Amino acid sequence: MKQLKYLFIVFFSIFITACSNSNNTKVNNHLLKDGFWLGSLNIQGYTVSFSFLIENDQIKTLYNSDEEIEMQKLSINGDSILAYFQNYPTFLKFKIENDTQINGYYLNPDYGDESKFNFAAFYVGNKTIAKANNSKESYDLSGTWETYFRPGTEKQYPAVGQFKMENGVIKGTFLKPSGDARFLEGSFKNNKLQLSSFDGSYATVYVAELRNDTLFGKYMSRNKGEIEWIATKNPNFKLEDSDKRTILVKDKFELNFKTIDGNDFHYPNPDFEGKTVIIQILGTWCPNCLDEGDFFKTLYEKYHDKGLEIFGVSYENPTEFNAQAERVRRLINAKKYPYPILVGGDLASNKIAKDFSMLDKVRAFPTSIFINKKGDVVRVETGFSGPGTGKMHEEYTKMITQYVESLLEL
Repeated sequence: MKQLKYLFIVFFSIFITACSNSNNTKVNNHLLKDGFWLGSLNIQGYTVSFSFLIENDQIKTLYNSDEEIEMQKLSINGDSILAYFQNYPTFLKFKIENDTQINGYYLNPDYGDESKFNFAAFYVGNKTIAKANNSKESYDLSGTWETYFRPGTEKQYPAVGQFKMENGVIKGTFLKPSGDARFLEGSFKNNKLQLSSFDGSYATVYVAELRNDTLFGKYMSRNKGEIEWIATKNPNFKLEDSDKRTILVKDKFELNFKTIDGNDFHYPNPDFEGKTVIIQILGTWCPNCLDEGDFFKTLYEKYHDKGLEIFGVSYENPTEFNAQAERVRRLINAKKYPYPILVGGDLASNKIAKDFSMLDKVRAFPTSIFINKKGDVVRVETGFSGPGTGKMHEEYTKMITQYVESLLEL
């Protein structure tokens, strides 16, 4: 059920079996009404909107534009309800105000108050609401936009803005060298653009004003600070090839990591001799990494019996091994990866640079290393074009699939 985000106010829903001593409101023996709820987060005065479906005191599905988000079962915490995301340590905490309204906040515990956003949702019934914005804008934002974040500074970087506009409703994303901004949706009215996304890991807002065929904007994902961006239409604009952003500086290398159970894992090892190998550098906190993981899972299931091996190395925000391993374990269980994901270590430390010293630098999560049957590194991919990029995602995954087939000599 795809909702038009700009009509929504925010997020979530709820489950519980025993709450006779709770202050929460029951409706026909349920905590929350079955049906659709509209919710919103507030970031620096801007609204991030989405919807979710409640069935039997459980969030059946959370909708972020064209994306469907999985949730864990809900739990009671004092007089509040906790709703954790399936793939991340983030959660919504809220109270039931009445049978049609809930209020609370969203929190990413890794960033504390910087990512604590007010949250509210209200009940809309058993039918989705997808009314079009009937505004007739004279300017169509549809197409490819040459975009620069932090323009004119030493930290400037490019991106491809890809938008589709219909009746004032905008869908699209930004493809950056590190990956894409996932599923964005919003509105364009009176030359003012607002796009937002909420996938559980991050809540983001992009706003801009159109002046003389140029978008002048800012991007926010925390309670403080913003990043400026500028964009002009350019149907031919592309980023540097994703396999040319990271440079191999040493041909020979060894990797030594721990499994989630604390066992040693070494590469090279005899089990991988004569095999085509992909090493994915990732983090469980990284949505683009999870998108790439979904793709690699498909590759593995299709080509493992033909000689393809894959393993991931995950770098996490917690500093202790057990906490890092627990996050990796949660991801493996949620995604049902058929290949190992190893514990890389502390994301904030310099360990990743030492672990992968055969690369000039690990510039992005994800970064993936392709190794041929002889054990030679033949390709390094930086970033990932996820499903939010539409046609670019289809073209990218087709290209990588064909490349893997060539390494397998199929």
